[in-house]
Amino acid sequence: MKLPILDVQTLQQKAIGEPFLKVQLSAQQLAVLPMAQAQEAIAIPTSRVTPMPNMPACVLGLLNHKSRVIWVVSLPQMLGLEAQSLNVQQYNIAIIRSGKTSLGLVVPEIQGVVRFDPETVQSVEGEVRPELVPYLRGCSIQEQEMLWVLDAESIIRAPIFTGNL
Repeated sequence: MKLPILDVQTLQQKAIGEPFLKVQLSAQQLAVLPMAQAQEAIAIPTSRVTPMPNMPACVLGLLNHKSRVIWVVSLPQMLGLEAQSLNVQQYNIAIIRSGKTSLGLVVPEIQGVVRFDPETVQSVEGEVRPELVPYLRGCSIQEQEMLWVLDAESIIRAPIFTGNL
């Protein structure tokens, strides 16, 4: 009798779950981005972001990072949550990518990486404001915390950015 060959990485991933970047959107709301869509997390002085005129209020400006210019947006403000204070010394930015497009998401706090099974993600329709639904894959309860599971692709392709980014 021949035993099946077991892929250790697949077993570990199923046992531990997939990685997500955990961020704080507001005092009451936490969210995660799949690490497959999150390029990196950085903290930079606010002076490194160059404001651009005639942009939606949530667009903070442009950032030259690693010889690439990327747009930087306030994710809480884009989602209709409380806007980040303008008196901060630095921005916490999660850089997401879809195809060749990158976008910097400013959040109040980046809390690190969490792992969970994506199958635990539940629908949020009827639970959140309808305008948020396109940007969410759903929500997941992890360690007594309700986490919004964000969809980076939908955020990058948001109608608010059409023709701007």
